[in-house]
Amino acid sequence: MIEATEGFLKLPSQPELPQPELPQPELPQPELPQPNFKATHAKAMSGSRSLQNALLASKDQVKLSLTGQVPPKTHRSLGRLADAFGLNSEDAFTDWMASEAFQKFYKILRENVKSMQNDGKIQHQGPNLTTVKRAITAGEMDGVKKYTSELHLDTSQFLEIDWYAYCLVKLTAINSTYREGIFYGKNMTEHDIHVRLWQAILRANYAEAPSRRLRIDGAAKAHTDNGDGSPRAPHEDSDAEVDEALNKSNWDLLKETEIKGDPFNINTRYGKFLTIYIALKKYKDPMKIQTLFVRDAEVAGEEPDLEAFNQESALWHQEMEDDSRKSLFNYRQATEDEVAGVSRMERLLDNPTFQRLEYTKDCASLGIKDPLFPRFECMMRTMRFESWQVCGIQALLDFEAKNTISGCIIADSTGLGKTIQCIGYWEKRAEVYKQKVEAYDRDMIAYNRMGEFRRQRGLHGPFVMPPSKPIAKPILLVAPAEIIPQWERDVNTFNPRFVRVVYYGSKVPSRQTAGTRISGMLTKKSVYFDGHNDRTITVIITSPETFRARHGPGALHYYRVAHKGWTKEAAQAAINSQDPLWERDLSGMFDIVTIDEAHAIKNPESAVNTTISWLKPAFIVMATATVLPNGIRDCEGYVKLVQPQDDLWTAENLALWEVPADVNPYELPDDHPAAKLQLTLEGVRRWITSEHADKDKSGFYLQKVWRQCLLRRTYASKNPQNHQVVIGESLPKLFTRCIVSHFSPAEKKEYDTFAANPLRKLAHFLPDGQMCWNRRYARELTLLSTSISYHWTNIYLTADSTKEWREKEHCLWAIIKLLHDRKADAMGDAGFVLPEKHETAKLLALICQGSPKLRQLLQIISSLVLLSHRKVTIWCSLPANQVLIGACLQVLRIDSAIYTADLTSSERQDLVWKFTQDPKGCRVWVGSYAVGSVGLNLQAMCNHSINFDSPLNDGQAKQAIGRIRRLKQPLTVEQFELSVDNTFQSRIIQNALRKAVPGTIADLTMEVEELDADNFTKAFSIGRWYRVGDQLIEAPDHRVDHLPASRQLSAQELVAAIMDISRGQREESQLNQRWVDEEVENDADVEMRDA
Repeated sequence: MIEATEGFLKLPSQPELPQPELPQPELPQPELPQPNFKATHAKAMSGSRSLQNALLASKDQVKLSLTGQVPPKTHRSLGRLADAFGLNSEDAFTDWMASEAFQKFYKILRENVKSMQNDGKIQHQGPNLTTVKRAITAGEMDGVKKYTSELHLDTSQFLEIDWYAYCLVKLTAINSTYREGIFYGKNMTEHDIHVRLWQAILRANYAEAPSRRLRIDGAAKAHTDNGDGSPRAPHEDSDAEVDEALNKSNWDLLKETEIKGDPFNINTRYGKFLTIYIALKKYKDPMKIQTLFVRDAEVAGEEPDLEAFNQESALWHQEMEDDSRKSLFNYRQATEDEVAGVSRMERLLDNPTFQRLEYTKDCASLGIKDPLFPRFECMMRTMRFESWQVCGIQALLDFEAKNTISGCIIADSTGLGKTIQCIGYWEKRAEVYKQKVEAYDRDMIAYNRMGEFRRQRGLHGPFVMPPSKPIAKPILLVAPAEIIPQWERDVNTFNPRFVRVVYYGSKVPSRQTAGTRISGMLTKKSVYFDGHNDRTITVIITSPETFRARHGPGALHYYRVAHKGWTKEAAQAAINSQDPLWERDLSGMFDIVTIDEAHAIKNPESAVNTTISWLKPAFIVMATATVLPNGIRDCEGYVKLVQPQDDLWTAENLALWEVPADVNPYELPDDHPAAKLQLTLEGVRRWITSEHADKDKSGFYLQKVWRQCLLRRTYASKNPQNHQVVIGESLPKLFTRCIVSHFSPAEKKEYDTFAANPLRKLAHFLPDGQMCWNRRYARELTLLSTSISYHWTNIYLTADSTKEWREKEHCLWAIIKLLHDRKADAMGDAGFVLPEKHETAKLLALICQGSPKLRQLLQIISSLVLLSHRKVTIWCSLPANQVLIGACLQVLRIDSAIYTADLTSSERQDLVWKFTQDPKGCRVWVGSYAVGSVGLNLQAMCNHSINFDSPLNDGQAKQAIGRIRRLKQPLTVEQFELSVDNTFQSRIIQNALRKAVPGTIADLTMEVEELDADNFTKAFSIGRWYRVGDQLIEAPDHRVDHLPASRQLSAQELVAAIMDISRGQREESQLNQRWVDEEVENDADVEMRDA
């Protein structure tokens, strides 16, 4: 259990996060003979082997991979090296070593070390990896680019170790940032990359060593020097030497940043740490906060005893530092039982009927030659599919081949690779088109030959022509604007043959987008619809907003009024009626439409959903990890696009199938002709999403819809390649800590007073009888749950003013001044003295008053960002909280990305780049559930996430954590959910769970028993389940057999319990421990204990 104390969160030392290098300019390279690495390596390994190496090779060794430890002598085995580099064969590794990706900078190293040997400058054993990494750290410190300078690289004073450091840095850069690089697209720590490249350097020297070369060539004498020009073999690091640099504690590293005599210097990590500590310790009385300073000169009017003054200051500083360290508490990793419990909850919501497990068959169908290393020929040699991705691509092809639906949904959990499956599907579709064209060409050749033969012989009569040539059409990709550059990169990485065309934003490409941009509007006559064969590999990338604005109902309305002479009233009445003659109507012009983050079109009445439905492509693929973000009614938007284009719910069909007009198709056997009505919008609205629908059955009815059109794998799904393991074993584990804070009694009294009026006005009823929340008062209550000070300031901190506040030089001081002035105007006295702009600790202490959640956040930031030097993501529901957090980070001079709606596309892309690619910049990402919680890949350097606000629905929560819990995340993902007890935030959490329950019933793993099938009515049974504490137990079980039947969970109660338990353990914040009442055991806990 994590507890928040008045001190700080203490984390164990963790491996360095990935720090990819930037592309570097080419340097002059000496002309050296290119060694035949492939032949040399093969001969080297076939030569006589020492007894030690033979014993090493015969040992049962752990299989190496792209991450994790690499034994020091790995370079002596090509097979082990191939494993460590993530390659499927020794030949692939030797090919890479012979390529420019390795040789370019290894040759520079070899030539310069040879020159230094000839000059007698080096005689001792070469450097080891630890010393080389230290040289890199020292050479790149404080902005000095000793090895990475792009313009003025000075090598005149380079020593041997500098050439090794330069080689390692450049090999890291070229192999991480260029498509030809062996680590391109792989999220690895910098340490893992360095260790593997060092083994490659050792291998090159090992293969080129004179003793081995002469032995291979049959020479009688083995030399021991390096007279052939290869570098002397560097020292092989022991495991202890490799880890030596990591042995310092987080506190030691933090302490090294302290400036003696100025410990509160806000420009150092140590100074920031102490500032937060003293602010949290003294937040009740900020005016008493004093910061330490040491004087070097006398001050007029004071006694000149500087030594005594400085000694007293130093003692106070030491006491404060000791106190902060004593307040640290050990970070407790989740126990095996807790992890097993989380995994079990995931398994209960993993319906196998939505999955595919025929891996071997699917590999054969897709033409994958090596099921152990599945990839298409067009992919980079280091790129491969995961097993479930192979099955996913085949599933998309199978859905399309059914010809009974117009589209499908791929709803894999975040991080499982929906993008690569969609691109793989495009690739196979392009191959199918190519095969059709080749078949057509063969048929036409045969037809022409037959025609010539008939003419020569004077034959007449009917002669059947082959089918017409298939028309090549482009692919339309609809994705959120902020991830368009990311899609471009992913498509190009998969296969550069794809033509990427951006249909969004300005006509001038930015540095993040490399594809062609379309100028003007797409019309039926655009060049992309000319039928050229390359159109099958042309991907037009747009955003939902852009496509709706240019081709949707609003644009058609304007066209009818401005160009067709319609009245506005007539145009409005026909707003959803398509016009096939309109030049911007693109019906039938696209072969495939792929919609990323498809939950954006969940509303069937929305303009963007209508715009997509007008396209009528051959097939639609909708990708989203959160199919039902707001509840079961969200399924309507998908069904509208998936259902057959012909209307099935007609009187003629009902008569033909011999069913009444009010038939419930979900109660019919699946082989009944009228069961086709299950996949219609009318059927869904009648029996699943209607206010009058049976809530106990609607989730089970939805299962029947999903079986026909949905593919969904979760972290608990079986791995198709090995059914004994689950997909989640390929993903980082997720540990969630729900930290519950409390107002002090005085703060709670103020909160209750300020919240009373908005609570009375919160709920209102719509004309159809549905109750909903008033957005204004819901916002006010949400902000009050964060900080009582929002009672005075919330009307000034709005979405419209976000940019203005974000750009203020002293934002936190301006917020506190606003609070001071508003309270003074209303009450005559603000109750505090406004600090100076430079008094950081006082400013933080003041803003923490009335905000237990902000106090908790600053504690965690101090531990993660400052003490452990990690990057974190923070998620908010309102821009005002983004501004508040950004202001606190600004005054602490912690580099952060405040990702708000007012940013331009280019500004957003720059922030993403800084957070994911710049190891020294942008430590904190402050995002919004509404802006930036979908589609972005933020996992490269971050594995910690904080939910500052509770998400409004379960979909937002999954999307937010999905930004860092992804396949390429090398570290365990840890999530903190902050809340304040007995506030409006508690209601938000429960409301989100309540809305998600009906739709989530469709995901239940357990088999559903259908009962009472008479008269078109059925009941559904899921077995006997009970909740005891945070455990779900299925009867029969001695722990619950004695419980009354009234404690048995219904399907809705079971799902609600699963989702609640999955949120993680609730833990009391210790910041206000004295205000927490004594805990009393509830009946369930007593029964569980006694059992």
